[in-house]
Amino acid sequence: MNQDIKKEWIKALRSGKYKQTTAALKNKQGLCCLGVLCEIFSEEKDIPWSWEDEENDDASFIYETGILPVEVLDWAGLPREVPVGNFTHCNNQVIIPGRIHPDTGVEQISLTMLNDGCAGQSKHNFNEIADIIEKEL
Repeated sequence: MNQDIKKEWIKALRSGKYKQTTAALKNKQGLCCLGVLCEIFSEEKDIPWSWEDEENDDASFIYETGILPVEVLDWAGLPREVPVGNFTHCNNQVIIPGRIHPDTGVEQISLTMLNDGCAGQSKHNFNEIADIIEKEL
């Protein structure tokens, strides 16, 4: 990962500026941890979020609502494809190296799982996620 972007991301997560949400990059309640990275990209590249319609709670960023756009992955120096067990996982998730999922026995714990508290993982706040990014990415 690009170390300058990593530092910006950690700082933004710890800033208290953003409300945390789940199940979307951005919605009317706030941003997920990956949405914060998109927000940094948005501000740097002057690319706006899009609200499809008034009834839709989720904003899209470069046509994505729940996963990182490849443009953000490439800019941040994150891999598009991640080997998970015996196959390649390529749905634009940020997999934490060395963390083994207890149900599958393979390295597939993502920041999304920690942000949302899903797939058997406890929900982590932005400060906890910033610590993980700082130490493990």
